[in-house]
This record gives sequence, C-alpha cells and structure tokens, in this order.
Amino acid sequence: MSSWTRTHRSIEIPIEDIVLRGDLRIPFESYGLVLFSHPSGSSYLSPHNRYLAQKLNNYGLATCLFDLLTADEEKRDKPDGELRYNVPLLAERLTAVTSWVRKQDDLSHLPFGYFGVSTGTAAAMTASLAQPVHAIVSRSGRPDLAAQEFREIHTPTLFVAGENDPLIIRLTRDTMQQMQAETEIQIIPNTGHHLVEEPETADELAHGAANWFLTHMREPVESSTGIGVANETKLYEPHGME
Repeated sequence: MSSWTRTHRSIEIPIEDIVLRGDLRIPFESYGLVLFSHPSGSSYLSPHNRYLAQKLNNYGLATCLFDLLTADEEKRDKPDGELRYNVPLLAERLTAVTSWVRKQDDLSHLPFGYFGVSTGTAAAMTASLAQPVHAIVSRSGRPDLAAQEFREIHTPTLFVAGENDPLIIRLTRDTMQQMQAETEIQIIPNTGHHLVEEPETADELAHGAANWFLTHMREPVESSTGIGVANETKLYEPHGME
C-alpha cells in the first residue's frame, strides 16, 4: 500500500442477483472519488489500471476499480463481445455501483467522477444522467455508443486518445461537436489505443486526468453546462512518488 493511502480494501458490491468485485483506495487527504468504468472482467486486477489508480491516489483522489461484468459473463462475452457492447447494461451496473458507493460513510461526502475506458465511456456518459457526477475522463473511449444521450449530458468531459488511433480521434471529435457540455481532447503523441502500457504514457494520462477531475470537483455539479472546448489548466501536482 502506498504511504499516501489511508485505506486500501477489496470490496463486493451486490446488485440484484450478482456481486461485482473491486478495489478501493482512499488517500489520507481525499479531494474526490474516481470510479473506473471498464467493460472487461479483468479491470480491477489489471496491473495497468492499478498503476493508473495509484497515480491518481498521489493527487489526492480516491479510486474505485471494479468489474462491470462478472467472471462468468466475461467468459460468455469473449466470442462476440455482446455484453461489453451492451451500453444500457453497463450503464445500469455503473449507476447501481455509484449508488452503493455513495452510501458508504467514508465516501459519501466526496465529489464523484467517472473514468471511462472503451465502451465504458458510453456507459459513464449514460450513467451520469441518473447519477450526476462532477467530471468524466475517457481513455480510448467509444462515446459514439451513447449517441442518443449527447445533448442531455452536461458533465465536463475530457477525452484522451493516442496519436496513432485515428478512429477514436474521429469518433471523439464528432461527439464533442454534438455535446452541450464542457469538453476537451488530449492526444498523447506516439501512442496507440491502449495508452497505459508504458509508464511515461500512463503518467501523462494520470496527470491530465487528475487535473481535469480536481478542477471540476471544486464546482457544483449543476454548473457543468458550458458549451465548447475548454482550455487545459494544470493546477495540481502529485503529493509524492510510489
């Protein structure tokens, strides 16, 4: 456990007839909580995602890594990806997880944000309508799959894409033109779809994400209705190294 982390525990979140498992880290001084929205059943065990979560912890952000699909669902999903592209299902799960987390005594007072990955971005955008959050960050996301929700979403959203991922960049720019929320795209040079495989790239991703979350977590959720693209302002530095 990092010297900057007060609490690190495994969690089990009951949702109807299933249990979603995850990993919760709370720094000593927490400014907000980031819930990861990842469609893969290996998300909270992924070394790359854990590394990224630890980096966000260093900025004073609590993190909740969890699986939107159970292990059995992940196995069934592998042949055709039917479940990982089922955005209504993923959004419903994320909404339920958010509701559960907000009832925890040591987390309920914190502002919340979503960190969407791949189709988890569309789930995060959709879930934000039922569970308003202060900010969303998307990593190599598929926001186009939440197309029917674009004009209703007022959550400030940062989209991060690799320079060598033209499809995601195009889909993201198309989405941004339709949104009525404050948006920005961060393109990381010399990278492709995954973004977190190299520590330097993951650190750059964490820095931009942390600043987006912390900047908007100082504002009321209701004020997040700006139109257009925001200028990036990096005001925060990590407390220390792992």
